[in-house]
Amino acid sequence: MKGFLVLLVLVVAGAVAYPLVNEDVDSPCKAVERRAVAALTPAPGARRGEDAMARAFIGSLVGGLSDGAIAAAVVKQQHPNLPAVVGCTVAYWRMVIDPSSVETMMRQAAMPR
Repeated sequence: MKGFLVLLVLVVAGAVAYPLVNEDVDSPCKAVERRAVAALTPAPGARRGEDAMARAFIGSLVGGLSDGAIAAAVVKQQHPNLPAVVGCTVAYWRMVIDPSSVETMMRQAAMPR
């Protein structure tokens, strides 16, 4: 039983630490923002329509100015009973497993509740 608890703690710690290390940030919410910006930024050489240019502008703005507050607010809106750190970690892994969830999360954040 003790071995199982140690293993569980290690898995949870790894799930929280990986986004920080992978995105080179100091909070899971900042990692969510970086992952979202990377997913929404058009690939180099892609046809740049107005939507792509707007995404690139917003991505550079969020990437340079925000410290994770935007992602924390979105996550708190979607999961009000979770601490922002937990919600951002869950959101990060959701984006890693299903990259299309970035678009869904952005649409949900834009909808008034």
